[in-house]
Amino acid sequence: MSLLNSIINKVKLSSKKANVITDGDLFKFLFDYYTSKDVIDDYQQAVNQLDKTPLNENYQWLLFTGFRIIITSAFYNYQFREKFCQFWLPIYESMFKKFLSKKIIEEEEKEEKEYLSLNAIKYLITNLIEIQQTLESTIHFIKSYTIFQNFSHKDQYLTIIKMIIPLLINKYIIQGIKNDDNNNKIKLQWNSNNYSNTNNVTSTFIFWIILKFIIIYIKSDHDCLISIKYNTNLKNILLKSMKQIKDDNTIKISAYALLTLLINEDDIKYQINNPNDIIKILVNNVNQIFDNNNNSLDSKVTINGVYIIDLMMALKGNIILFPVEKSLARINCLLACVSALY
Repeated sequence: MSLLNSIINKVKLSSKKANVITDGDLFKFLFDYYTSKDVIDDYQQAVNQLDKTPLNENYQWLLFTGFRIIITSAFYNYQFREKFCQFWLPIYESMFKKFLSKKIIEEEEKEEKEYLSLNAIKYLITNLIEIQQTLESTIHFIKSYTIFQNFSHKDQYLTIIKMIIPLLINKYIIQGIKNDDNNNKIKLQWNSNNYSNTNNVTSTFIFWIILKFIIIYIKSDHDCLISIKYNTNLKNILLKSMKQIKDDNTIKISAYALLTLLINEDDIKYQINNPNDIIKILVNNVNQIFDNNNNSLDSKVTINGVYIIDLMMALKGNIILFPVEKSLARINCLLACVSALY
């Protein structure tokens, strides 16, 4: 902790602007700390505390401020990203194994129950998305927030995705989503990690951030889509979980945006009870976005936590399989716009 304290003090004293590093040597100093053995124990301890006790100021700085200074810095290019990911991905994989295997004993019921560290899981997944963004990726602005640019960590990410996919059918997550139905304050909106939004994370948000993570992974490379289709049971898990969640739950929009990238004609005929409902939900949301934005298209527009571009990509792959009725002309127009943007 004394080393961490000295790191924090040096960065604060040397930075002209709060939470921003403009000096290359100072960035390298902080980067070297975050990719050294010295950081591991404090970092893991801080992440472990996210679902237990409040973090002290040093641990808050370690998990949120310092980490974000690095990955948002103008110095954080592809070379630094490769080293950063090479260091952190095995550690994140290890932490996921720990968080996804925890058990607690309920004294009254005298039985072992699952304990899910939702705050920690949300924190780790959000970082896995953000550490891929670099200075160069901002050049491809439209793509940068929906895919991983120059993605070279497919296998490591697939390993982690396989570990978290079971959460999409986990009975405590599903029950939590049902309990969340009465809470209209849950916002399915992308934000970078900070201490205030990494507390009291809901099951609905965990379900959503996992879906978002997988959608970004799939769209980053065709091989990623193939890997998800043929090396995971994601499709079947989503089909099962959707049957347990109310039709009017907004989480279904994200789920369908992902599911339509995985299903085929046989699935629509034999595995989905009401296939028309899926396309209808997607089309209605596209129309709502279009109407709310004065018939103009901005690829960054979201509805219920889903980018317009993700809805359109879902429709693009399945528009022939589903009847779209009156919206077909508008959908085809929007698909042409999205293709031009993407």
